[in-house]
Amino acid sequence: MSPAAKPLKFAAQQLISTTSSGFMWRARIYPLGLIMVADYLVGGHGGLDVRFMGAVPIAYEAGTADADLGEMLRYLAELPWNPDAILQNDTLEWSVVDLLTFKVATDIGVARAEITFTLGPDGLIDTARAASRPYNDGKMRHDLPWHGLFWDYHQVEGRMIPMQAEVAWVLDSQDYTYWRGKITAWAAG
Repeated sequence: MSPAAKPLKFAAQQLISTTSSGFMWRARIYPLGLIMVADYLVGGHGGLDVRFMGAVPIAYEAGTADADLGEMLRYLAELPWNPDAILQNDTLEWSVVDLLTFKVATDIGVARAEITFTLGPDGLIDTARAASRPYNDGKMRHDLPWHGLFWDYHQVEGRMIPMQAEVAWVLDSQDYTYWRGKITAWAAG
């Protein structure tokens, strides 16, 4: 929730499109599961909706270029969990930087979203980076470097899927890890 806050446990489910850039992530935050989160990119528009008991708004951002860009960057960064989209989503533009580095980009409204992936020694994606992603500290918006780490790959339904990951913004030259998760089930749909 913030750099000084204690981590919160959650359980979530996500649906990700393989043919277009879109996802829907729904989570319950514990200990009691009374905080519900919807994070999404649908039809090129992104948003975040956090509610207590599904009714009382806690946080909301949607309908802005920042929300759209932030969620598109998330979609691109999560391609390791969506390997079918690498071949099936024709809105993605790929470029090779070197033997261990490549970029994926797409346009979102008037903005361009771009993620740089690096491969580990095993040839699997181990990092995703964005030069900047919109970050709101509660007072103002900033464009900050952002990155994710992927590990613990397992073969699932004929695909190599990372079963653990974390994501961080770089705040004052230090990583602020704001999401860490373990995949407990994955299925192609």
